[in-house]
This record gives sequence, C-alpha cells and structure tokens, in this order.
Amino acid sequence: MIGMNTAILSGTNAFSGIGFAIPSNTITKIVPILIQKGYYPHGTYGAMMCVGSAGQSGANFGGVDPHPFCNTGVTTPICK
Repeated sequence: MIGMNTAILSGTNAFSGIGFAIPSNTITKIVPILIQKGYYPHGTYGAMMCVGSAGQSGANFGGVDPHPFCNTGVTTPICK
C-alpha cells in the first residue's frame, strides 16, 4: 500500500509504532479539489457531538442536525 503518512501511535514518543496513512487513490481524488477550492468539503451524517462534563469519558450525542436532510426534499419530523 502506498499512501501519505498522517499519524503514528507511539507509546515511547519516538518515530516508531503503528502508522496511519491516507491511501494514494484517495489522495488523487482529494488533491485537485484542495487546489481548486482551498479546502475539502467533508460529508455529514447529521449527528452532533457535544463536550462532556468534567470526569465524564466518551462521546456525548448532542442531537440531530437537520441541515443535511432538509435540503434534499426528504420528509422527516425534524424538517419543518
């Protein structure tokens, strides 16, 4: 696999450990858009996360963002 390195998970803070990379075929799709627009528009799935209170671990579901759904013509209870 050929890709662009993005992060290394290392327990020793050295340049060794488990590496994470973006596959080269993904890069070839994203780079032209980055050059043209200056950013890459990521897809959304409508879930909003919120910050937890002190001492709480894990992700907290903050609600549903109606924006991705309401502009498509799909009828849902949250699109009014």
